Amino acid sequence: MIFEVGRVSDLTRSPGVFLATLLILAFVTPIPVGAQDEFNPSSLILTIFADGAVGVEYVLDVDITTPRISVPLFGVIYENLIILDGDANPLDFTLFQGGLSIDTLGADSVDLSYETFDLTNKTGRVWTLSVDIPIESLVALPETATIISVNALPISISSFGDSTVLTMPAGNLVVSYSLGVLGTKAHALALIADAQDTLAEIGNRGVILTAAGDLLKEAETALEAEDFARAEELASNAVILAMQIDETAMDARLSIDEAQSALAQALEEGRTVELGAAQQLLGDAQDRYFSGDYVSSRDFASQATQAALSAVTPTTPTASPVPSPPTGLPSPGGLLDNIFILIAAIAAVIIVISVVLFTVRRRRRKPGSSVPELIQKQWRDIDLARILDDNSELRLEDQEVVRFIAESGGEVFEAEIREKFQLPKTTVWRM
Repeated sequence: MIFEVGRVSDLTRSPGVFLATLLILAFVTPIPVGAQDEFNPSSLILTIFADGAVGVEYVLDVDITTPRISVPLFGVIYENLIILDGDANPLDFTLFQGGLSIDTLGADSVDLSYETFDLTNKTGRVWTLSVDIPIESLVALPETATIISVNALPISISSFGDSTVLTMPAGNLVVSYSLGVLGTKAHALALIADAQDTLAEIGNRGVILTAAGDLLKEAETALEAEDFARAEELASNAVILAMQIDETAMDARLSIDEAQSALAQALEEGRTVELGAAQQLLGDAQDRYFSGDYVSSRDFASQATQAALSAVTPTTPTASPVPSPPTGLPSPGGLLDNIFILIAAIAAVIIVISVVLFTVRRRRRKPGSSVPELIQKQWRDIDLARILDDNSELRLEDQEVVRFIAESGGEVFEAEIREKFQLPKTTVWRM
């Protein structure tokens, strides 16, 4: 309820109205200013200009009953600040360090727009945008900008006129880009060098980057042919593709881990019916992961997880009455006698084979030792640091296994690796 100062004197002319007004004022609970910050960001567009300024267009959905909201802004100094409601009416606001308070009572949305120089910095020819974005946002680069690196994988890349527009996920955002005349040898060399570093860093984690590597080779070929603009484009695309592959590989690895956990849980709970299908799918996922087909690997691993979760415990079949045999067939007693004889024969064969294997194994083992006589481990001092330095391309999982072998004196059994790292037999065999 809003009371205007100029109207109070009019209310006093009517005693009944004035008394009612006093009662309302006495019993209405005042709403503390800034007590609720009820708003949700709905869109954010960052437009970067050639001089490093960033234009911010920020739209918020607001609860119409909220009298005031406090909104953190991007940057420290704000120029050309405009605050409007959903009907393009200006709203009152108060600035504070890092943001502003806006009087929004009755407004269902707020449109903020301003410019700031606090989100970019320049080193040499390279500009860098650094900002934390709360929602999926659009980032429009200057017309002459060439992307050098992005710390997060763009959701999409498009163009608007001569500008490149990135759709970026929420979170910390760092985009490096350069300005100037495109198609120069120096610029192409810089982009290719950055692409080489990026691919090497991702490749050292064991990720197969065949497609991105092919683009980089094309960029190097274009550089030799002095097609500098083409070399720059190919090098930038190689970086983006490598980041996409790296993220897909990570998703596949997580899906495989989830499938392994689901399989282990099913085995622990005795849910073994149809579990063989899950194990086969997991093996297919691992095969495709090691071949670099991360999309198929992720899909197979997800199917393996679902199959493992769907596995059930075996059920004991209930006995059913034996029907009377047709005329001319053996009696039920004769059939059962034959079945019992067959089962007894099979059981006898299994017992004999088990006794033979047990005897052979006892003869081959030392008393009190689980290691065969002919396979005794010998301790050796291993130069682990030299091995890892000479084989820097090893994946982190493989490095941990090598470290375990070295710390165990240079030799371990396959079963020890499986037990130590909780890995399936096929994975240890590939290692």
